[in-house]
Amino acid sequence: MTYSAANLIPLRKARPKKLLGRDGNTKLVKTSKGQEILLAGLSMMPTPELCPSSKAAECFDPCIKESGLAQVFKSINEARQRKTDWFLEDLEGFLTRYRRELTNLVKLAKKHGKQPV
Repeated sequence: MTYSAANLIPLRKARPKKLLGRDGNTKLVKTSKGQEILLAGLSMMPTPELCPSSKAAECFDPCIKESGLAQVFKSINEARQRKTDWFLEDLEGFLTRYRRELTNLVKLAKKHGKQPV
């Protein structure tokens, strides 16, 4: 457990503010540009629990976790790891937030006359 240096109070890992991303993922932005869709994605850090067949498929080591902007910005994989940790530690809480964000995506898409994806 991590502690605050000032008063030795255990620090809680911050939950991500958002699970779904739209504007921060350049590939999603490019894919949806000019389309009648509202595209969102969930990026998590791959683990043997989330990707159980990755060793057999030989895709765990060359996974995208080490490519693109994740090579440049450490914060990308930190955010992915926070989402993954939340999923593994509190599945019910994670899914509650995920459902809420999906519902909001559907509402936003409908408001703008687009199809949520």
